[in-house]
Amino acid sequence: MKKVFMGIALSSCSAMAFSTEVLHGALSGVSGAGYATGDFSDGVLLNPSLLASGSPTKGGFSALLGFGALASDADDLTTQAEDLTDLTDRIRNANSMTTSQASDVKLRLKDIDGDSANINAGANFVLAFASKENISAALVVNAFTQAALTPQVANSDLALIDSFINKQWDPSNSVTGLKSTVNVRGAAIGEVGVALAKSFAIDDISRLQLGITPKRVSVETFVYNTSVADYEDDGWDADQYRTSKSSMNLDIGALYVRDKYRVGLTAQNLINQDYKTILPNENIEVKRQLNASAGYVNGALTTEVALDLNAVPALGGFGDTQYLRAGISYTVLKFVHLRAGLQQDIKNTQADSFSVGLGLGSVLNLSYISGGEKTQGFALSGGFRF
Repeated sequence: MKKVFMGIALSSCSAMAFSTEVLHGALSGVSGAGYATGDFSDGVLLNPSLLASGSPTKGGFSALLGFGALASDADDLTTQAEDLTDLTDRIRNANSMTTSQASDVKLRLKDIDGDSANINAGANFVLAFASKENISAALVVNAFTQAALTPQVANSDLALIDSFINKQWDPSNSVTGLKSTVNVRGAAIGEVGVALAKSFAIDDISRLQLGITPKRVSVETFVYNTSVADYEDDGWDADQYRTSKSSMNLDIGALYVRDKYRVGLTAQNLINQDYKTILPNENIEVKRQLNASAGYVNGALTTEVALDLNAVPALGGFGDTQYLRAGISYTVLKFVHLRAGLQQDIKNTQADSFSVGLGLGSVLNLSYISGGEKTQGFALSGGFRF
């Protein structure tokens, strides 16, 4: 019985490990609203046509690295797990369990039954050369993991605890009859691509930018469903719970710029793909994501609103996501960037969030993300640009 309780506690603690598809110090500061107004070196992660932006006179060269993490723990699994772990530690150390302790354990098990946590982590790297006159090119690397964790407590296990409380259960019968499980599922995705973009002048104040990123996509799915008695917090990493597959895909984008105004359209993962998990009838889908954006850039002030035009499956959980994002950035002293943003999932699958960010030139960008369902996260990026 002690092993069961510890398994559930460990499963809950592991929920708060990591978190979105593009976690980047500058982009996350405006909640991902960089499809039309992002810089040539970071915006290319969202819209390949931004690569052709460069600087007004000489284009540009950059090398930037970003990473971040995010987690939602609406059910407060972490705190509940700590309390349950303290209780099971006392039971383990005493090598016995009192009726009062059994009642306490039953209550805590009922509290975490059906709870869940979402976790997300990502990193990216861009090596870019942008030109106003010629074709711009960049090496783009993006990696992210999304997962959901849910402990599920069987009613039969609660009945077993009742039998102990009523002194009708012999602990020597071990835990072979327990049915409670822990489920961890999600995907780790790595992308390596070469972005190409070109800017076409329309008139003195207008231009059209077009971009494309052919990329190699590697997807590793994981589904770890095991008895709480046998659960290990890193057990999902074993080969028997994972599948992997690589394929080619494509991102395309367009940006229309007229004076201070910008309108963008993108299609990420143009080719819909299904990736099998270890479960015969369950796949993880990576579907085409369309996005429209509008932005305004006037000296130190940048604002943007971006909307996903279709819903796509959430990789690490259940249901679809479709985001509306809005962001604002203001530069003071020519090198200090102040950022803020809002993100709303109009499908209500993921929690709404807000972000704030601070940037120092092109050297360092830091963002903090917070939102409903106890969502907390950060993103950091840095490098050089000239």
